[in-house]
Parts: sequence; structure tokens; C-alpha cells
Amino acid sequence: MSHATADVSSPPDGALLDAIAREVGTPVYVYDARAIDRAYRALDAALAGCPHAIHYALKANSTLAVVQLLRHLGAGADANSGGEIEVALRAGFIPDQIVFTGVGKTGDELDRAVTLGLKAINAESPGELDRIAERARDPMKRTLAIALAAALFIPAAAAAQDWPTKSVKIVVPFGPGSTPDMVARLIADRLQQKLGQTFVIENKPGASGNLGTDTVAKAEPDGATIGISIGGPLAINTLLFSKLPYDPAKDIAPITQLVTQPSALVINTSLGVNSVPELVALLKREPGKYNFGSIGNGSLSHLAMEAIALKAGAELVHVPYTSSPQAITAVIRNDAQITCLPAISVTPQAISGAVTILAVSTAKRSPYLPDVPTLKEAGIDVEADAWNGLIAPGGTPKPVIDKISKTVADIIKQPAVREKLAAQLMEPVGSSPEELRARMDGEIARWAPVIKAANVKIN
Repeated sequence: MSHATADVSSPPDGALLDAIAREVGTPVYVYDARAIDRAYRALDAALAGCPHAIHYALKANSTLAVVQLLRHLGAGADANSGGEIEVALRAGFIPDQIVFTGVGKTGDELDRAVTLGLKAINAESPGELDRIAERARDPMKRTLAIALAAALFIPAAAAAQDWPTKSVKIVVPFGPGSTPDMVARLIADRLQQKLGQTFVIENKPGASGNLGTDTVAKAEPDGATIGISIGGPLAINTLLFSKLPYDPAKDIAPITQLVTQPSALVINTSLGVNSVPELVALLKREPGKYNFGSIGNGSLSHLAMEAIALKAGAELVHVPYTSSPQAITAVIRNDAQITCLPAISVTPQAISGAVTILAVSTAKRSPYLPDVPTLKEAGIDVEADAWNGLIAPGGTPKPVIDKISKTVADIIKQPAVREKLAAQLMEPVGSSPEELRARMDGEIARWAPVIKAANVKIN
């Protein structure tokens, strides 16, 4: 018996597809399986008209694996097609339906696949294949359920090596000129120079950053859409909003923390205090007399001041504004006497003597404000630095995430980039995806008690 062969250096063409179809005597369907929902639709449509169908993703390095599998199942020839196939064969059911998809799913997704009649989905390990095999032994479900690891038939490592294969959109959930926008454009320029591909910034402001972050969460998980977001949409807003259109824990794939930026505790100079302990003593003597400004209900500047008040045992009145310039102007005019804002927003006014900086909110002193103590040094155990991170849609292959993370982390630490960030009092971070996830989880743990104690809500 002759067998179809393939050159793994290029995607399969029509002639190869025809050869494979003749080899097994069944139609061959080709579709892009990077998005699971689109894959389900394609599978539903194909299986409706053909009970013996072979599906696989149009990926260069998957072709050889397809041919090897066909040889192994059709002619019994030995093929180095992986332990997953051996497990499926030993399960003892007839291989009359083989499905290749490109998104690794387990658990509930396996149950969903069987319920839909697909009876096949990617598995993370042969152990998952054993689970499917147990279900497939049901006589009513003799149609084969073979789950093949994405790493074997749709090599994610190959996809990562090729990234980016087309232009990449970087979604920013705030308007042009915002800090995340500035960082995004800085990164995009360097990525374009390094990788020779187009990187396009798309600003999608609204809903406290939730709108743009949701755009990333719902994008195709193929590396062609990434985004920059901040602690609010990535963590804190889960505590403030009754419902979000996305779940950061499931729908967002962290890539790397990009930068951190200190916030500064600032007062109107007329208060006549020169340190945090002096300010705390004043606030305790006259509870409820003084206002603090923020850049909006539930913003980091709001939560930071609530945390400071709680730690100090002080009572303050919150006056929200719509931007840092408005909030610092209110302090200068004495409409509000205190605020905690990104340091870059207040240093010019502090230099001019219009306001006084008492402390920074970071865990350690800022290299750009070395003479200013941290809140913790001053006796108030509060950290509230502003940061942003690079994210991708949930389900983006990990090798792709890892490549983007390493590439961007290298860029963010370049001397020329450091210099541009320093002008905005920002420090580069360049963390791993796992470290960014831990940062997101840590924000929830940090701010949940403050939000509850201060009864902060967003309608």
C-alpha cells in the first residue's frame, strides 16, 4: 500500500490533501483550530455530513504527524507519533474518527466535547486520554474519541518560533497620552524594529479600563492581539464591580509586568506638617475636617488614601475628580488638602513649593525620589504603586506567551528604554508570566480588606 508523504517545511497543499484523503478513503477537512469556539463550529458542520472525518490544523509542522498517524492506523506501520496514540490504541476502540484541534483543554471541556458528539479534544497528557477511553468504552459511544496533545500535532513551539506571522494589535484600555499608552507605543516601536512586523496601537478607553481589557480577553488566542492593562481591570475591579464581562483568572493570559511607578502622598503646604507622623496627629485631632482628592471612585488613588486612613485611624472625606491634574489642582487650591497620586503628576508642583510630598507608596524608596521616605518607613504600612502589564487572551499557547514575555522583558530593560521610562519616574520590571499572575492575585488579596472596610463600590 502506498502512503501519502509530506514536506514538513511547508503547509499541505491541495494535492497533499487529496493524497491523504485517497489513502484513508475519507474526506479531509482543514481549518484553523486556534480558537476553540470556531473549531467547534467547524467540527459540527463537518461531522454532520461525514461520520468518518479527519480534522487537523493547517500548520507546517503538523503535516508529518498527520501522515504518520494515517500510516500507523491504516497500514499498521511503525510511526514515531507519540505515546498518546499508543494509549488510544490500547484502549481497544475502533479509530474511525480522528479530530485534531489546536487549543489544549481538559476537565469540563472534555465532558463538553463528548456531550456535543465530537468525542475528541486536545489533552494535556496521556492520563487525560485514559479518561476519554473510559467514556468511549460505552457501546453507545463507539465512535472514536482520540485526544491528541497540541504539542505533538500542532507544535506550539513552532508557532512561538515564528511569532509574529502577521501584524500585531496592542490594545490599550485608556486614551492616547495615558501612561499605559505611552508604554505601549514605546514597546511597539522596539518590537517593530526587532521583529520586522507591524505593531498597531488600538486605544479602547472606557469602564475603568474594563472595555479594552475585555477586548483582549475576547480576541483570538493566536498572538496577533495583545494588550497593556493595569491593576484595576486585571484584579481590583473584580472586587468593585458586581459583574465583569471577563474573568481575569481564566480569560487573561499574563505575559510580563512592564513597569512600576511610585505614587506620592501629597498635602497642601498650609497644613503646616512636614512628615507622615505629624499629618496623622493632625488628622486624629480633627476627624472629618479634611478632604482627600482622588482620580475617581475605586481608583488606586482612592484606595491608597482609604488604606492610609484605616492604618492611621483617621477620618477623611473623599472628593473624587476625573484626572490627576484636577486632583492636584484641588490640593493647590485647598479644595482638598491631601491626595495620593502618581509621583510624576505632583513632582513639578512640589518643586515649585505649591505642595509638599511626604512619602512614596512603594515598598522601597524610588531611585528618582531618593530623599522621600516610603509610607512604611514613616509608620504607615501601605503599598500602592501604580503598575502595568502585558497580557494576551486566555488560551494563547504558552510557548507563544513565553517568547513574547522574553522579547518584551529584554526590550523594557534596554538602556534607551530605561531612560525614556525614567523621565516618567517609571522603573522597568520585565517579570515572567507566572510573576505577573502572582502580582494580579496579590492585588486582590491586598485591596479586598480595604474595599470591605471602606465600603467602596462602583455601580
